[in-house]
Order: sequence, then C-alpha cells, then structure tokens
Amino acid sequence: MIYTITLNPAIDETLEVELLQPGATHRVLSHCRYAGGKGINVARALRVFAEECTALTVAGGATGQELAGLLRGEELPCTIYAAPQPTRVNLKITSRADGLTTELNAAGRLGETAPAERLKSELLERLLPGDIVVLCGSLPQDLPAGWYRDFAIACRAKGAAIYLDTAGEPLILGVAAQPDCIKPNRQELEPLYGYRLENTEAIAEAAWQLLHRGIGQVVVSLGAEGALLATRETVLLAAAPAVPTANTTGAGDTMMAALVYARLHSLSPEETLQFAVAAATAKVVRPGTLPPVMSDIQALLPRVTVQTV
Repeated sequence: MIYTITLNPAIDETLEVELLQPGATHRVLSHCRYAGGKGINVARALRVFAEECTALTVAGGATGQELAGLLRGEELPCTIYAAPQPTRVNLKITSRADGLTTELNAAGRLGETAPAERLKSELLERLLPGDIVVLCGSLPQDLPAGWYRDFAIACRAKGAAIYLDTAGEPLILGVAAQPDCIKPNRQELEPLYGYRLENTEAIAEAAWQLLHRGIGQVVVSLGAEGALLATRETVLLAAAPAVPTANTTGAGDTMMAALVYARLHSLSPEETLQFAVAAATAKVVRPGTLPPVMSDIQALLPRVTVQTV
C-alpha cells in the first residue's frame, strides 16, 4: 500500500492572466480553487498510474471543510485529520503568454500538534513491510523541523520504504533517516552543502555524496531541463521534451509519483528516469490540478533522452 502524507495542505486559488507584469493591472482570464498539497498531487498521479494509494492530510476551519469537499468531489481516497487552525490559502498566477506560474504560498499552522501525532500513530499501527510512505511538502509552523526525520525512522522500523520530498531544514534533518529516495530540485539541494551548484557535474557530485550518507536514490528535478538520477551504480541525466506549458504546479509531485511507480514495477534506473521525466512533462500541459494522461506519457517516452553523466 502507498500512503502520501501532506501536513501543510492548502486551498490553491489559481488565476490566469495573459502576461503577468509586476506593478501592472491585469484582467483575470480564468479563476478556480482546488485542493492543493504535494502529497495530494502525488496521490492524484498515482491514480492515473492505476496504483492503490491513500492520501493522509490535516485540515481545519472553513477552508479545511472546503478542502475536504473538493477531495470528496474528486473521489480521491483520503483520510483527513481535523485541526483547530484554518487550512491556508495559496495564490497561483499563471501567465498564458509564457506558461510561467508565480506562486504566493502562505505559512500554515495546525494550532496544536495532536492531529499530526494522531496521523502518525494510526499509520504506524497499520503499516506493513513493503508499504511505501511518501512524505511531501513543507511542515506547518507549529511542528518541529525534525518531524519527517522522526516519522521516517519509525516507518522504516516497520519495514516501509520512505520517499521524501521537502526543502529547507526538514530536508536537511530528514536525510539522517536515510530515505529510500529524495527528490529535491537544484535550489532545494544547495542548502545541504551551503554553496551554489553551478553545473551538472556539481549536482551529480552532491547527489553522489548523499548516496554515501545512506540514501537509496537521489533524483534532482531540473525543471524544463529534465532531471538527474543517482544510484550507487550510476548517475544519469535526462532532457525533457519541449512542450507548450499550461501550468507547472504539480509537475514535481507527478515526478515523485512516477518514481514510486518505478519501484513497484522494478524499472531499471534508465527506465525510471525516462518515465519520471515523461510523466512530469505530461503534467505541465494540463491546467490546474488535472493530472497527466497516460496516453500523453506514453507518447512522450520516446522523446526523453537519457545519458550517463
């Protein structure tokens, strides 16, 4: 069984304008609100891949009720733990002319740690060896930065595999739990070392060092450039095909879902990276939270070139 964990979900309010220009007045071309959160996006993509998954999240207040209603409307399998504080609202502004998305993400709070601790204890009770736990996104301000690390260690003791996708101090501390896979982007990877990673060789070296700290697989997403995958046997780089971009939100989460899928189906490192980049690319052509379409992924696969670094 796959479980995704989203402790800092949001109502994502998405506006589309023709071309976003700072300081200018814009006419909104479209507007929608949807249930946001990295683990929720991972669960959406896994459903496209026909994998059984449950999304675990925490929500509160009127916006939390809205989030729960939106997830029910999608019929996405999920368990929601009630929190005292209202769920945050994030603003995403998509520029139609260039396909770029500007994100204004609010800080989140639970109001107390009890909902997260209930989620943790209940999941640990039902975890089985071979289950996969995907820890995604930022942490609420009232949870300690080491929460993912501590939970990952407890899950690994139950025989579960850990996939970690976060940033900042939660990532810095989380690598100590030796996850089976982490998926930072370049900007999220750099704070682990305290200096800029200027080129592919520097990124590959940084990923290689993380492998020697006990992490099973390191995947660095490079946006429109593709991604780098490092295991103890090889380091690979894949270029992403050029496609028209509708919305980049959730592309990295789709890549994480693809990495989980690859583990379940015993794909080779080359096949894993090719599928992950094709899936993320297929997501950016879809508006809002709409997950990729499997036929689009299959069509993109031959266009993803993989080479050894």
